[in-house]
Amino acid sequence: MANMVDSKKQHILSAALESFADKGFSGTSMRTIAKTANVPLGLIYHYFENKEKLWVEVKLSGIQDYFKQDIFEFAPSSSLEEFIRYVISNRFQFYANNPKVVRMILWQNLEAGGKPLSGFGKNQAKLKHWIRALDELKKKGKLRPDLDTELALFFIINSASAPYMSSLQPFGGDNKAQKEFQYQNMVIKTLHDGLSAES
Repeated sequence: MANMVDSKKQHILSAALESFADKGFSGTSMRTIAKTANVPLGLIYHYFENKEKLWVEVKLSGIQDYFKQDIFEFAPSSSLEEFIRYVISNRFQFYANNPKVVRMILWQNLEAGGKPLSGFGKNQAKLKHWIRALDELKKKGKLRPDLDTELALFFIINSASAPYMSSLQPFGGDNKAQKEFQYQNMVIKTLHDGLSAES
């Protein structure tokens, strides 16, 4: 019985992800999600109190596997370039593997300024290992001493998101993997040159 309940809930979450990614929060109604999932509207309200709670759960279910990984428990702190490469590679993989969640993030930024519907709060704490690694690099004289480590991490993380959040689709065409690799290396070099205390 529990498996059937989980299966129905997961089915609703999948349908909601399709709708939210396509039309955003404001453009999606609970009725639309029910129609997409081919379930009674009341069943959605049985699992989710309102549309906002459904939105947050859809986002969290889309990233939970990512945040369960041990990538956040480790961060290289022997060299700044190694740290940047580790974080950028990780983020590239997330954006490439979760295009619908990326679209939800874009919708959220357009509609709500990212404020009331984030759904990432609990996972932000996972970044503390990365912040500690940057603090360690700063102590070793690898990261510029004038930089705030949290801002530096924010800058590094968000440098990876640009091509996936852009309407330009820079990785289109036949040599997608080659373009992604080249862009990734450009980002790593630019970040290292700007953040390094040794440049």
